[in-house]
Amino acid sequence: RRPPPLCKLGARGSRYRPLLPGFSPTLSSRDFVAALLAALRLEPATAAKPVADFALGVRRVFFSAGAMATLDELMHGSQADVAAILDRVRAYVARRRWVRATAAVSASLWLQRRIVARRRLAALALRSRALALSLPAARRWAGGARRRLLEHASASTLAAAERGRVERARLRAARAAAVAVQARARGRLARCRLLRESSEQSAAASRLVRSARSFLAVRRAAREARRIRSVVV
Repeated sequence: RRPPPLCKLGARGSRYRPLLPGFSPTLSSRDFVAALLAALRLEPATAAKPVADFALGVRRVFFSAGAMATLDELMHGSQADVAAILDRVRAYVARRRWVRATAAVSASLWLQRRIVARRRLAALALRSRALALSLPAARRWAGGARRRLLEHASASTLAAAERGRVERARLRAARAAAVAVQARARGRLARCRLLRESSEQSAAASRLVRSARSFLAVRRAAREARRIRSVVV
């Protein structure tokens, strides 16, 4: 059960702020009351612990039974007690400011990361959109490149076939020319051999004829000598 409302935050702040001289007047009544109650080690009410010493609202503070008297007793104590309470209030305020500053820094860093992430996401979306827009052109370029590659490969194949045909024709012509040259060379060698053999045969026949003529001349001379000898006798 929630404690009954007893007073407003502004009234509590106006009542207890003069008891803590030298405290920052720029602190709001709600923050001052929260720091004061935390410094006095009073338990605040939460969702997990609804029954406690006090519950801090937007404009009012709710106290449990006996918590208000304890607060007045502590605040009207000795000067040393008030100084200790003042130190704890200042420490609580410093901790709250530190927590808020770190939370602000964390929030600013988180916001900066979110902004950077959104910018990167926007840049990625822009790139994706540009890629999606350039994809048909890329496909057309790829198709044209493929056709050009096929045409180049076909032209290379045809050029290789034509070079092979020309080379084969050149080789055939060279082989035919070599065969013709060899045939002419063989014919010339055969004619030279035949002429040499015919000349040798002609020379042999001439020698044979001369030998036969000289033999016949010798026989005629011997026959004539025998005739003459017979006549003389």
